[in-house]
Amino acid sequence: MSLSRKIPVFFGASVFAIAVWMLPLLSGADQFPGLEHRHEVGRLVADVWHVEEGVAGRAVWIGTWTRRGRSDVFNAVWRNMENGAEVRDQLRLIEARDRVIFHRNGTNGEYMGQLSPDGAHMEGTASWYSPGGFWRADAVSSRHW
Repeated sequence: MSLSRKIPVFFGASVFAIAVWMLPLLSGADQFPGLEHRHEVGRLVADVWHVEEGVAGRAVWIGTWTRRGRSDVFNAVWRNMENGAEVRDQLRLIEARDRVIFHRNGTNGEYMGQLSPDGAHMEGTASWYSPGGFWRADAVSSRHW
């Protein structure tokens, strides 16, 4: 093979190698260190979830978790029901089978819970909650009537 043919092949292989090497960075894996090598996480029935977080059965934070495209990263926003403060963060879905686990970037902790049989509701606790803390989420229908 002549040098003039080897250069485009080498260039193409180099571009491919760089793209493969950068894939975790481009997919957002750098935002959730240690979670790059996980198994199939399962599926959720919705890309948008209405969420309540609170203590002793009383909601303190109301929010929305919205999936980024087809990824397992969610943009999350909450509003405090007592003072109106707003918080934004990113979540990564770790597991969605009978149980669900989300990693929350800002707290470096996990939401853990159960998924309802129909997949439209989930509830549980989080690693940073005090005793009595809870979260619950309902799927938001993507249908427009």
